[in-house]
Amino acid sequence: MASIDENSRKVKRLRTISEKKKMNEYLSRIYKRLGDEKKAKKLKLCANHFVFADGNILEAMYCQLRLCPVCSWRRADRTFHNVFYIISQPEFKDLDFIFITLTVKNCSADELPATLEMMNKGWRRLAMTAMCEFRRSFEGTFKALEITVNKKTGEYHPHYHILAAVKKGYFRKSNPDYISQENLIKLWQKVCKLDYEPNVDIRRVKNATYKAVAEVAKYSVKATDYIKDEEIVKTLDKVLFRRRLLAYGGIFQVVRKKLKLEEEPIAEGDDSFNASQILANPNIVKEIYKWNFGTKTYELVRKTNLI
Repeated sequence: MASIDENSRKVKRLRTISEKKKMNEYLSRIYKRLGDEKKAKKLKLCANHFVFADGNILEAMYCQLRLCPVCSWRRADRTFHNVFYIISQPEFKDLDFIFITLTVKNCSADELPATLEMMNKGWRRLAMTAMCEFRRSFEGTFKALEITVNKKTGEYHPHYHILAAVKKGYFRKSNPDYISQENLIKLWQKVCKLDYEPNVDIRRVKNATYKAVAEVAKYSVKATDYIKDEEIVKTLDKVLFRRRLLAYGGIFQVVRKKLKLEEEPIAEGDDSFNASQILANPNIVKEIYKWNFGTKTYELVRKTNLI
């Protein structure tokens, strides 16, 4: 018999998936109007069935499209678990964390590709140049790109969220490697070659590491920003195609490789449980849910033992 925690986890996931699946149908119709029948079909077929075991997603069919709300949710969830798993390793035991947001001015749809390229080059100068003050100060970083859309003005706001690991004592005034917000603004302005002072936020992560990881690992683009707007979908679909959205550096990269975690997760089953243990347990029940296009809900179609 399923436990209360197992049922609660399954119900919560089904509720979330149902919300995303409804958005998929909107997006599918947009791609169809844009003349992209292939993506429209992929979105319609995405997440049409889910297999649950022990309250976790055991298997499903995903389309893997960048803007797919279901796949974006799964990728963000897997990214969160990966990063949280990385910072729970012994290599991070004696380190503190900083949460950083690097921004530039809002831009138009036409300016967005060049703005993203400028930010990418700026980040590379900031994080990969050995003599750079930024690189000397941090033991490692995890960076994620987020793009928000102002629907009133039609402007795009690309920015980086960064979780940085620093040595204990980093915040002491006597630490020569400490970077103030003022200095970080100047550094970001310099590496991006900006003629204005950009907005930069830097704050210490005390006992809220979970919250900080959740913030940096969230969706690159919120579905609510584009789900009913053809022009925004067209713009984001183009600029996000084959674009790297996540980046690990320093100790984050070393530990990620040690653990053999993918750099940019694809949408697939849960990472929060031991699949081999579940599959070996004859008492675990597998539940198969299918999407009903009429009622817009998932319905249980079959229950069976895993073994």
